[in-house]
Amino acid sequence: MFLNRIAKYRLFEIKWASKGSISTALRFLVPSGWVARLSRTGDRRSYFRLQSEAWLDLAKRQAEIYSAFAALMSGGMRLLHDATAERMERLRALQELFDWLDQEMPKLLERWERERGGRR
Repeated sequence: MFLNRIAKYRLFEIKWASKGSISTALRFLVPSGWVARLSRTGDRRSYFRLQSEAWLDLAKRQAEIYSAFAALMSGGMRLLHDATAERMERLRALQELFDWLDQEMPKLLERWERERGGRR
């Protein structure tokens, strides 16, 4: 998929994965909008192209869940207030990570878009 578009049959020849694995992945990726199915007039083959905007949108949606994960870790610490120090430290470390990701990921994605300067 390092090419602008590639025929499905070529993916099979490259031998990165089995036909079944590629077909399964494409059945998920195409309807999700992450990969576009293309065709050429007079050619029965299907061609595929990565949709870079879809992957950025996915990253933005994933960034929205970090605060929920941090809250989940906080709730876990309240429920397990009498747990071992080791267990509490694991929850605290995860909470800190998700809090950090919640704060930093939107900035990172904004920076990515700014630095790309509208290139799409």
